[in-house]
Amino acid sequence: MDNQKGFTLIELIIVIVVLGILAVTAAPRYFDFSRDARISTLNNMKGAINSAATIEYARTAMKGDAKYPRSFDGQGQSKRDSIVDAVRADGKKWFIERVVDESVTFSVRKSSSSKFDNCFVKYHMDATRKTPPTLTMETSGC
Repeated sequence: MDNQKGFTLIELIIVIVVLGILAVTAAPRYFDFSRDARISTLNNMKGAINSAATIEYARTAMKGDAKYPRSFDGQGQSKRDSIVDAVRADGKKWFIERVVDESVTFSVRKSSSSKFDNCFVKYHMDATRKTPPTLTMETSGC
């Protein structure tokens, strides 16, 4: 009588299949990359806003009246005068809200009519538009 010790090939295959099923069902619970993607998107938007504001300031400085972009278009103003237009923010991808005359927030869209709460970049400038704008980023709700 043979007294063999070890696992058969069928037993090993069954164990591998069971481990594969567990990995496929359990991994998404432990690795949530969507939050990281939203935070990365906000970081990219913050960089784009900073760059667009600096470019607009330089463009207006060459004309003799250096100013940072407004939050939204003013009546009769050029399209580049607004930070929303300067960064070419698309309302389909971003939830854009005017907070006050000098502030605007760019939130990541959750759906066509809603946004993620506390997941935004806020552009705020003073009324003179002479000092650099402040950019604040909130990621607690991403």
